[in-house]
Amino acid sequence: MSRRARRVVGVVVAAVLGACGGADGGSAAFVVVEPDGEAALGDSLRARVAHRVVGDALETAVTLTNVSARAVHLEWGACSVSPRLYRAAGRTGPPAFDWLARRSPAAEDGGMPRVCPAYLALHDLAPGDSLAAGEFRLALPARWVAGDSLPPGRYYAAAWVRLVGTRAEGGLWEDTLTLAGGVVELRR
Repeated sequence: MSRRARRVVGVVVAAVLGACGGADGGSAAFVVVEPDGEAALGDSLRARVAHRVVGDALETAVTLTNVSARAVHLEWGACSVSPRLYRAAGRTGPPAFDWLARRSPAAEDGGMPRVCPAYLALHDLAPGDSLAAGEFRLALPARWVAGDSLPPGRYYAAAWVRLVGTRAEGGLWEDTLTLAGGVVELRR
């Protein structure tokens, strides 16, 4: 079996183990208490952050809506959204969990830092239209989020978002924001 084939098989095995609570039988589950949050992003976009439980995973999804009277040009790449969990309601200080800052829990990665492929996606978002690109959605098994150190309890969810777009007055903006996105409880 080629190295690439072993990696693909490893990803599938890791996903199955995560969905089943893992080989060690450990279990963790999320309950969404407050699912959504909204915020302005730049001068012409509204960002809606939603968290929901899908199977045993916590899904973070960001939808962008153009609230201006002109098209907005957007650019993004891989790893444009990262779920974060905070202990404080104000979502201040270091997060208790930050997906992009954490080493990969997938066994086939050997605990290596997360890798984000270098590519650029482009989209012109018409006035009143919404965009929910695949890069803006991520479902993480509770076992991967809880790991060995995240204690049960209430967490204030957020999504870190990185985008580039056009301003109404011309020119580009680049933003990395942490958008509040609801409240979840981690249970073991």
